Amino acid sequence: MPFQTLSLKLQHCYGIQSLDEILEADKNGTFAIYAANGTMKTSLSRTFQDLASGRLPSDEMYPDRETICEVRTESGTSLDADQIVVIPPYTESFGQTARVSTLLVNPQLRDRYQTIEVDLAEKVECFIKDMQSTCGKRKGVEEEISSTFMGGKTNALLDALCRVKDEVGESDDAPFSEIPYSDLFNDKVKELLGKTEVQELLKDYVARLNTLLDESQFFSRDTFSYYGAEQVAFALDKHGFFEANHAVELRSETAEGEPTTRIASKEDLAQLVQAEKDRISDDEGLKQKYDRIGKLLEANDQVRKFKACLDCHPEIVPMLANYQQLKQEVWLSYFVANKDSFQALVNAYEAARVERTEIQEQAKQEQTQWEYVIDVFNQRFSVPFRLEAKNRVDLVLGKVNAMELGFKFQEAAAAPVDVERDVLLKALSQGERRAMYLLDVLFEVEARRKENMPTLFVFDDVADSFDYKNKYAIVRYLEEIREWSEARAIILTHNFDFLRSVNGSVVARSRCKIAMKGSDGIRLAQIEGLNNIFVKDWKVHFEEDALKRLASIPFMRNLVEYTSGEGSENYALLTALLHWKDGTDKVINAQLDNVYNELFDADVAWPEPNKPVWGLILETADYCIGAGEGMNFPNKVVLAMACRLLADKHMLAVLGENQGINLDRNQTRRLFNAFRDEHGVTHESYDPLHRTVLITPEHLHLNAFMYEPLIDIAEDDLRQLYRDLKDLDV
Repeated sequence: MPFQTLSLKLQHCYGIQSLDEILEADKNGTFAIYAANGTMKTSLSRTFQDLASGRLPSDEMYPDRETICEVRTESGTSLDADQIVVIPPYTESFGQTARVSTLLVNPQLRDRYQTIEVDLAEKVECFIKDMQSTCGKRKGVEEEISSTFMGGKTNALLDALCRVKDEVGESDDAPFSEIPYSDLFNDKVKELLGKTEVQELLKDYVARLNTLLDESQFFSRDTFSYYGAEQVAFALDKHGFFEANHAVELRSETAEGEPTTRIASKEDLAQLVQAEKDRISDDEGLKQKYDRIGKLLEANDQVRKFKACLDCHPEIVPMLANYQQLKQEVWLSYFVANKDSFQALVNAYEAARVERTEIQEQAKQEQTQWEYVIDVFNQRFSVPFRLEAKNRVDLVLGKVNAMELGFKFQEAAAAPVDVERDVLLKALSQGERRAMYLLDVLFEVEARRKENMPTLFVFDDVADSFDYKNKYAIVRYLEEIREWSEARAIILTHNFDFLRSVNGSVVARSRCKIAMKGSDGIRLAQIEGLNNIFVKDWKVHFEEDALKRLASIPFMRNLVEYTSGEGSENYALLTALLHWKDGTDKVINAQLDNVYNELFDADVAWPEPNKPVWGLILETADYCIGAGEGMNFPNKVVLAMACRLLADKHMLAVLGENQGINLDRNQTRRLFNAFRDEHGVTHESYDPLHRTVLITPEHLHLNAFMYEPLIDIAEDDLRQLYRDLKDLDV
């Protein structure tokens, strides 16, 4: 870098089967490539993006194919990954930018920041999937966890997890992890537990349970329940306490502190706990109270599932008095059951907070670049708001770590109002949102310009779908980039109108190429007809080139319509060469010359003046069938004319003389509708006739300024259609 030529040798790079070309930049190092949809634009952009990321492209459909990707300058050197920047069109990438709380000028910092966000999002997704699998709840898991631990907030998942991280880390027990969440927590259960009768029964049940616990020799309802004993047994066994021949002694409340029972194994403790459980659960008073509760739990399926949970987990019953606390206990069980993904997420979140702080400290040094970009955006782009640096003073004083963008919305003569970014986006049109995306583009370019870092920018339809004013603001910015000596730019577009906008002002006309897709790959051809192809090319060769002569007929008819109206004889004559009329086959070239001479005050004469134009159309269309590859603008028009005339002629013959159809307007479409109604879609002629109605209008309803369909629609489709129509019997 810098360079003047770029050699591309690509094979099996995404949708590019083969491309072997040398791009020669203009004196300012700029190239432009026009590619119709489906030709290669996105594939070439993705190839450069892979190179910028240090990866080798591939063929996604056929991954076993060998990929070749050589991009070299005239000196034979390859570009370094950090010398390539791909500016994509406005797509979902805008959403990624919106998630970043501060826009970073430095591209490396921004990439680090986005990597943090992506990594964190992946771990959140993994954790939520684990939670869904464990709790059986498919939707609303994140919101439910947030609300349970954060006082009703539904968007604080990560803070909720951090709040209980120590509790989860220190526990290995998940007593409720097998319980489906919705069996315990649903509207029907909540409604039932809110009833006074149920609350009274629960109080009675808990009172009797507490009495039984108070009567226990070993356990206490406040300090050491049998559930707690199970936890102790689990912990002692896990850490090899009993295997080391240790034992524990349990003191009885009735023995005045004297040791009464020696426990030397997990099994002994389990038996003791089970005996106490049995004593309590077999208590007739407790059973009666539980049975009374059970009778209220038979209302519907959801409540019956709830009762089944209580039957299997009677320890839940006393916890129902605090429904919210029970929720937390159940979620904690789920967390412990998925401790790996829980801890991975919490650790990533805490590490991200530290790294974000480091990135923001570095970003603080970029404030002058911020101000420049803000000024450029405000001055050039047409949007109903202005950007401002809300905390410029605090940034200079070091009170904050990164500049914060402010937005002032203004409508007509109303006073400007401060708005938040999210609120602003809802009020903007799609085009205005696209302008917001360009902030990232400006920061990317200006940061590199500031460092004078040699860079190849690949602009992939960066102005796609913008209104004209903002499109011209982009063109102006591209003009400025080309003045930077260390920059080179490849402009990729499928918008012919945008190509004409950058032609001359941004890239020399001789450096504007068009991608042509063939059976063996892609080739780049010099683009033709960028500006007024009719006046500057076809009209000039009207009397000597059959292709350009015939292709001029649609343009001439437009001019006659504008100057003389549809009632003129010349308009009728030219229409008879675009639709089959009574006498179409009798129009001769001398008559066509007369229309031309009258229209342009000229004196041209075709070498065979008495030859029917219809015959010339067929001869020329036959030539187009075997023509070589290229833009072939006039070929497409002539093939479309021939196809439409053949289709009209065929339908008129099949429908007969008395079809009674008004053919003053939309002749081909009206004939086709009548043909379809009479013969149906199974008729052998239906398919080529239908394709004629669909394809040919885009090639014939043209003017000297808007003829992009001539480029975008493949000539092969017209060639095959012409063959099919010639093969029709009638």
